[in-house]
Amino acid sequence: MFKIGYRTIKTALGATLAIIIAQMLNLEYFSAAGIIAILCIQVTKKKSVYASWHRFLACLIAMAYASLFFHFIAFHPLIIGLILLIFIPTTVALKINEGIVTSSVIIMHLYGAGDITFSLLINETILIAVGVGVALVMNLYMPSVDDKLLAYQESIETNFSAILMGIVRYLRDNDHTWDGKEITETANLLNQAKSLAFRDVENHFLREEDLYYHYFKMREKQFEIIERILPLVTNIPLVVKQSGIV
Repeated sequence: MFKIGYRTIKTALGATLAIIIAQMLNLEYFSAAGIIAILCIQVTKKKSVYASWHRFLACLIAMAYASLFFHFIAFHPLIIGLILLIFIPTTVALKINEGIVTSSVIIMHLYGAGDITFSLLINETILIAVGVGVALVMNLYMPSVDDKLLAYQESIETNFSAILMGIVRYLRDNDHTWDGKEITETANLLNQAKSLAFRDVENHFLREEDLYYHYFKMREKQFEIIERILPLVTNIPLVVKQSGIV
């Protein structure tokens, strides 16, 4: 089914706005602002900030390397390779390697210009700022996931009840009718719910913990205990007086 998500809408709108702003500022290579905006729009606010900062810093380092190598050696394709040989390990060492692709575009701009000038460096810096700035503005809005988290909670509670009642019926009446499908369902639900809850934490700058995330972690530990109990329960072949106690 064809579906357009909110992140797709933000990406399309962000790229468009970045290019429009860059054009209004009469920047060279204005389309690059749209590329930078696309790369900086992430699934959470925190990831967007980190991605934006990493790309901005990487681009500044790339401009510094490119300026030195092109100015003091030559404008030649081999020099681009030499720049990347030094630049990429630098970004990896600084843990900002997310910015390699964006920075490579900036390096190509400087190479294509054929001359390193102050106005060109200012142009590239503003391009990066526009792309990053628009992406950050776009990522200020994140839809609430509370309804989804509550739905996960209710589904997990229902499955826990079904699992425990299945165990009870087996112990009391040696009833084998429970098919155990809730075991697989609950494992999947817990993984999905924890992932969504963690993303919710990432969308709040001043919140390091989340009640939903702790709740699902608690249920996960309880579920692990239930999984350890199940083989022990099924090893009881008949209904005995201890079954009721269990």
